[in-house]
Amino acid sequence: MTGNEPTTYLDKADVGSVPPNQQVIVKSLRGAYSYALKRSNTMMYRKKMEDVNKKLGRLVTALNKGGVDPEIVPHLIEIGKFIEKGNYDSANDIVGTLTRQYWDNNSQWIQALRRLIDCVLTGR
Repeated sequence: MTGNEPTTYLDKADVGSVPPNQQVIVKSLRGAYSYALKRSNTMMYRKKMEDVNKKLGRLVTALNKGGVDPEIVPHLIEIGKFIEKGNYDSANDIVGTLTRQYWDNNSQWIQALRRLIDCVLTGR
């Protein structure tokens, strides 16, 4: 993922080719995004959520194309499972691991994951 791909949004991205074991990633991110979107109506918050939508759209598009580093996928699956259980602290811990180990080529969507979790928890 170079960040130069056309804009694809998390809530509208084609995920038909995401492998079944990775569907939890898409489902949980979309669910968390939908919930977070309803937490505030301020202009600043809406802009933040639009940015999250774009950056995580790139992530799920890459998953759909098999373009995510295979070492990262198990971490994303864990994050998805934790989000589905409402365990955002553990999900955030794994985001921290991704930040430390994989930031250089994935900073855009890692930052968006962190923001999404923060927005779900705080509505800010």
